[in-house]
Amino acid sequence: MFCLMTNLRVFLINLDGSDTRLQAATSALRAQNVPFTRHAAFDGRNTNPKDVPEYNAAQARAYMGRDLTGGEVGCFISHVEVVRRFLKTDARFALVLEDDMQPLAHGLAKVQRFVDASIDCDHHWDVAHLAAERLKLATPLHVLDGQPHAIKIHRAHYFPMRATALIWSRSGAERFLRSAYPITCPVDIHFRRLTQDNDGGLAIQPPCFTTTQAASDIDAGLGIKRGFETRSLLYPLKRAARVLAENQRAIILRERAKKALR
Repeated sequence: MFCLMTNLRVFLINLDGSDTRLQAATSALRAQNVPFTRHAAFDGRNTNPKDVPEYNAAQARAYMGRDLTGGEVGCFISHVEVVRRFLKTDARFALVLEDDMQPLAHGLAKVQRFVDASIDCDHHWDVAHLAAERLKLATPLHVLDGQPHAIKIHRAHYFPMRATALIWSRSGAERFLRSAYPITCPVDIHFRRLTQDNDGGLAIQPPCFTTTQAASDIDAGLGIKRGFETRSLLYPLKRAARVLAENQRAIILRERAKKALR
Protein backbone atom coordinates (compact mmCIF):
# COMPACT_ATOMS: atom_id res chain seq x y z
CA MET A 1 0.00 0.00 0.00
CA PHE A 2 1.36 3.40 -1.01
CA CYS A 3 1.44 6.43 1.30
CA LEU A 4 2.84 9.91 0.71
CA MET A 5 5.43 11.39 3.04
CA THR A 6 4.77 14.21 5.49
CA ASN A 7 6.71 16.77 3.46
CA LEU A 8 3.89 16.83 0.90
CA ARG A 9 0.30 18.03 1.32
CA VAL A 10 -2.27 16.95 -1.25
CA PHE A 11 -5.16 19.20 -2.30
CA LEU A 12 -8.04 18.32 -4.61
CA ILE A 13 -9.93 21.21 -6.26
CA ASN A 14 -13.60 20.37 -6.67
CA LEU A 15 -16.72 22.44 -7.32
CA ASP A 16 -19.61 22.08 -4.91
CA GLY A 17 -22.15 19.85 -6.62
CA SER A 18 -19.58 18.03 -8.77
CA ASP A 19 -20.20 14.89 -6.75
CA THR A 20 -19.44 12.32 -9.46
CA ARG A 21 -16.01 13.85 -10.05
CA LEU A 22 -15.33 14.00 -6.31
CA GLN A 23 -16.33 10.38 -5.84
CA ALA A 24 -14.08 9.18 -8.68
CA ALA A 25 -11.09 11.22 -7.48
CA THR A 26 -11.61 10.15 -3.87
CA SER A 27 -11.72 6.48 -4.85
CA ALA A 28 -8.55 6.79 -6.91
CA LEU A 29 -6.60 8.47 -4.09
CA ARG A 30 -7.93 6.28 -1.29
CA ALA A 31 -7.02 3.18 -3.29
CA GLN A 32 -3.41 4.37 -2.99
CA ASN A 33 -3.83 5.30 0.71
CA VAL A 34 -3.18 8.96 -0.10
CA PRO A 35 -4.69 11.46 2.35
CA PHE A 36 -5.89 14.69 0.77
CA THR A 37 -7.76 17.89 1.50
CA ARG A 38 -10.72 18.81 -0.67
CA HIS A 39 -10.69 22.47 -1.67
CA ALA A 40 -14.07 23.91 -2.65
CA ALA A 41 -13.47 25.70 -5.94
CA PHE A 42 -14.55 29.27 -6.58
CA ASP A 43 -17.71 28.91 -8.67
CA GLY A 44 -17.63 31.46 -11.45
CA ARG A 45 -20.05 29.70 -13.77
CA ASN A 46 -22.94 32.11 -13.22
CA THR A 47 -20.73 35.12 -12.61
CA ASN A 48 -19.95 38.04 -14.86
CA PRO A 49 -16.14 38.20 -14.62
CA LYS A 50 -16.25 41.99 -14.70
CA ASP A 51 -17.92 41.85 -11.30
CA VAL A 52 -14.93 40.00 -9.81
CA PRO A 53 -12.46 42.54 -8.31
CA GLU A 54 -9.44 40.33 -9.02
CA TYR A 55 -10.14 40.34 -12.77
CA ASN A 56 -8.97 43.14 -15.07
CA ALA A 57 -11.02 42.98 -18.28
CA ALA A 58 -9.03 45.69 -20.08
CA GLN A 59 -5.70 43.98 -19.45
CA ALA A 60 -7.17 40.62 -20.45
CA ARG A 61 -8.33 42.06 -23.76
CA ALA A 62 -4.93 43.65 -24.31
CA TYR A 63 -3.04 40.42 -23.57
CA MET A 64 -5.41 37.68 -24.73
CA GLY A 65 -7.47 39.57 -27.28
CA ARG A 66 -10.64 38.31 -25.62
CA ASP A 67 -12.62 38.35 -22.39
CA LEU A 68 -12.23 35.54 -19.89
CA THR A 69 -15.23 33.48 -18.88
CA GLY A 70 -16.54 33.31 -15.35
CA GLY A 71 -15.35 29.71 -15.21
CA GLU A 72 -11.81 30.67 -16.19
CA VAL A 73 -11.71 33.39 -13.56
CA GLY A 74 -13.10 30.97 -10.97
CA CYS A 75 -10.49 28.36 -11.88
CA PHE A 76 -7.71 30.93 -11.49
CA ILE A 77 -8.97 32.06 -8.08
CA SER A 78 -9.30 28.44 -6.96
CA HIS A 79 -5.62 27.82 -7.66
CA VAL A 80 -4.66 30.99 -5.81
CA GLU A 81 -6.72 30.00 -2.77
CA VAL A 82 -5.38 26.46 -2.62
CA VAL A 83 -1.80 27.72 -2.79
CA ARG A 84 -2.57 30.06 0.10
CA ARG A 85 -3.83 27.08 2.08
CA PHE A 86 -0.61 25.22 1.34
CA LEU A 87 1.55 28.09 2.58
CA LYS A 88 -0.32 28.11 5.89
CA THR A 89 0.93 24.57 6.51
CA ASP A 90 4.46 23.49 7.39
CA ALA A 91 4.72 21.19 4.36
CA ARG A 92 7.61 21.73 1.97
CA PHE A 93 5.65 20.80 -1.16
CA ALA A 94 2.04 20.72 -2.31
CA LEU A 95 0.44 18.37 -4.82
CA VAL A 96 -2.51 20.26 -6.34
CA LEU A 97 -4.97 18.12 -8.29
CA GLU A 98 -8.03 19.04 -10.30
CA ASP A 99 -10.96 16.67 -9.92
CA ASP A 100 -10.74 15.25 -13.45
CA MET A 101 -7.31 13.78 -12.69
CA GLN A 102 -6.60 10.07 -12.91
CA PRO A 103 -3.40 8.57 -11.47
CA LEU A 104 -1.49 6.44 -13.95
CA ALA A 105 0.16 3.16 -13.04
CA HIS A 106 2.81 3.82 -10.36
CA GLY A 107 2.11 7.54 -10.74
CA LEU A 108 1.87 8.30 -7.04
CA ALA A 109 4.99 6.27 -6.32
CA LYS A 110 6.78 8.47 -8.86
CA VAL A 111 5.48 11.55 -7.07
CA GLN A 112 6.98 10.19 -3.84
CA ARG A 113 10.36 9.65 -5.46
CA PHE A 114 10.34 13.11 -7.03
CA VAL A 115 9.60 14.70 -3.66
CA ASP A 116 12.33 12.67 -1.96
CA ALA A 117 14.85 13.75 -4.60
CA SER A 118 13.75 17.39 -4.52
CA ILE A 119 14.61 17.81 -0.86
CA ASP A 120 18.32 17.64 -1.75
CA CYS A 121 17.97 18.90 -5.33
CA ASP A 122 20.52 21.39 -6.65
CA HIS A 123 18.16 22.65 -9.37
CA HIS A 124 15.91 25.58 -8.51
CA TRP A 125 12.28 25.13 -9.45
CA ASP A 126 8.89 26.62 -8.69
CA VAL A 127 6.31 24.19 -10.04
CA ALA A 128 6.40 20.77 -11.68
CA HIS A 129 3.84 19.54 -14.21
CA LEU A 130 2.86 15.90 -13.67
CA ALA A 131 0.36 15.29 -16.49
CA ALA A 132 2.05 16.36 -19.73
CA GLU A 133 1.71 13.73 -22.45
CA ARG A 134 4.53 15.35 -24.40
CA LEU A 135 6.89 18.26 -23.93
CA LYS A 136 7.77 21.13 -26.20
CA LEU A 137 11.07 22.99 -25.82
CA ALA A 138 12.37 21.21 -22.73
CA THR A 139 15.82 20.27 -21.44
CA PRO A 140 16.47 16.91 -19.72
CA LEU A 141 17.97 17.47 -16.26
CA HIS A 142 18.36 14.02 -14.74
CA VAL A 143 16.86 10.58 -14.40
CA LEU A 144 15.74 9.06 -11.13
CA ASP A 145 16.38 5.35 -11.44
CA GLY A 146 14.30 2.88 -9.51
CA GLN A 147 11.53 0.36 -9.66
CA PRO A 148 9.17 -0.07 -11.31
CA HIS A 149 10.01 2.75 -13.70
CA ALA A 150 12.55 5.53 -14.01
CA ILE A 151 11.51 9.17 -13.83
CA LYS A 152 12.89 11.67 -16.32
CA ILE A 153 12.89 15.23 -15.01
CA HIS A 154 12.93 18.03 -17.56
CA ARG A 155 13.25 21.78 -17.38
CA ALA A 156 9.99 22.81 -19.07
CA HIS A 157 10.84 26.06 -20.83
CA TYR A 158 7.42 25.97 -22.52
CA PHE A 159 5.30 24.95 -19.55
CA PRO A 160 2.54 22.52 -20.58
CA MET A 161 -1.09 23.56 -20.68
CA ARG A 162 -3.78 22.35 -18.26
CA ALA A 163 -3.33 22.33 -14.51
CA THR A 164 -4.53 18.78 -13.92
CA ALA A 165 -1.70 17.84 -11.54
CA LEU A 166 1.01 20.16 -10.23
CA ILE A 167 3.61 20.09 -7.47
CA TRP A 168 4.54 23.43 -5.91
CA SER A 169 7.64 24.25 -3.93
CA ARG A 170 7.11 26.84 -1.19
CA SER A 171 9.20 29.46 -3.00
CA GLY A 172 7.30 28.82 -6.22
CA ALA A 173 3.95 29.10 -4.45
CA GLU A 174 5.02 32.43 -2.97
CA ARG A 175 6.05 33.70 -6.41
CA PHE A 176 2.70 32.63 -7.84
CA LEU A 177 0.80 34.55 -5.17
CA ARG A 178 2.82 37.70 -5.78
CA SER A 179 2.11 37.53 -9.51
CA ALA A 180 -1.47 36.28 -9.50
CA TYR A 181 -3.57 39.46 -9.47
CA PRO A 182 -4.93 41.12 -11.44
CA ILE A 183 -6.17 38.17 -13.49
CA THR A 184 -5.50 38.78 -17.18
CA CYS A 185 -5.41 35.26 -18.66
CA PRO A 186 -6.41 31.66 -17.87
CA VAL A 187 -4.42 30.12 -15.06
CA ASP A 188 -2.45 27.65 -17.21
CA ILE A 189 -1.27 30.46 -19.48
CA HIS A 190 -0.28 32.41 -16.38
CA PHE A 191 1.78 29.43 -15.19
CA ARG A 192 3.66 29.44 -18.49
CA ARG A 193 4.27 33.18 -18.21
CA LEU A 194 5.38 32.81 -14.58
CA THR A 195 7.80 29.96 -15.22
CA GLN A 196 9.36 31.72 -18.19
CA ASP A 197 10.29 34.63 -15.93
CA ASN A 198 12.94 32.54 -14.15
CA ASP A 199 12.84 29.19 -15.97
CA GLY A 200 11.32 27.67 -12.85
CA GLY A 201 9.09 25.06 -14.48
CA LEU A 202 9.74 21.32 -14.42
CA ALA A 203 7.91 18.41 -16.01
CA ILE A 204 8.08 14.71 -15.25
CA GLN A 205 8.11 12.08 -17.98
CA PRO A 206 6.41 9.74 -18.35
CA PRO A 207 3.48 11.55 -16.74
CA CYS A 208 2.13 10.52 -13.34
CA PHE A 209 -1.46 11.54 -14.08
CA THR A 210 -3.87 11.81 -16.95
CA THR A 211 -7.42 13.17 -17.15
CA THR A 212 -10.67 11.25 -17.05
CA GLN A 213 -11.82 13.20 -20.14
CA ALA A 214 -14.96 14.20 -18.23
CA ALA A 215 -16.81 17.18 -19.71
CA SER A 216 -15.70 20.48 -18.20
CA ASP A 217 -17.80 21.83 -15.35
CA ILE A 218 -16.27 25.29 -15.10
CA ASP A 219 -18.23 26.86 -17.97
CA ALA A 220 -21.47 24.94 -17.51
CA GLY A 221 -23.49 27.80 -16.00
CA LEU A 222 -25.27 30.84 -17.34
CA GLY A 223 -22.36 33.26 -17.26
CA ILE A 224 -20.32 34.69 -20.14
CA LYS A 225 -18.94 31.97 -22.43
CA ARG A 226 -16.18 32.03 -25.01
CA GLY A 227 -17.30 33.05 -28.47
CA PHE A 228 -16.81 35.60 -31.21
CA GLU A 229 -18.79 38.19 -29.28
CA THR A 230 -16.22 38.11 -26.45
CA ARG A 231 -13.24 38.63 -28.76
CA SER A 232 -11.67 41.82 -29.99
CA LEU A 233 -11.24 42.29 -33.73
CA LEU A 234 -7.51 41.81 -33.22
CA TYR A 235 -7.90 38.48 -31.42
CA PRO A 236 -6.14 36.34 -34.10
CA LEU A 237 -3.18 38.73 -34.22
CA LYS A 238 -2.90 39.02 -30.44
CA ARG A 239 -3.05 35.27 -30.01
CA ALA A 240 -0.42 34.70 -32.69
CA ALA A 241 1.85 37.35 -31.16
CA ARG A 242 1.49 35.86 -27.66
CA VAL A 243 2.26 32.32 -28.83
CA LEU A 244 5.24 33.54 -30.87
CA ALA A 245 6.63 35.41 -27.87
CA GLU A 246 6.20 32.33 -25.65
CA ASN A 247 8.06 30.20 -28.18
CA GLN A 248 10.87 32.71 -28.55
CA ARG A 249 11.35 32.95 -24.78
CA ALA A 250 11.34 29.17 -24.49
CA ILE A 251 14.01 28.83 -27.20
CA ILE A 252 16.23 31.37 -25.44
CA LEU A 253 15.78 29.57 -22.11
CA ARG A 254 16.57 26.21 -23.68
CA GLU A 255 19.80 27.53 -25.18
CA ARG A 256 20.83 28.97 -21.80
CA ALA A 257 20.07 25.65 -20.13
CA LYS A 258 22.13 23.75 -22.67
CA LYS A 259 25.13 26.02 -22.07
CA ALA A 260 24.78 25.68 -18.30
CA LEU A 261 24.81 21.87 -18.54
CA ARG A 262 27.94 21.70 -20.69
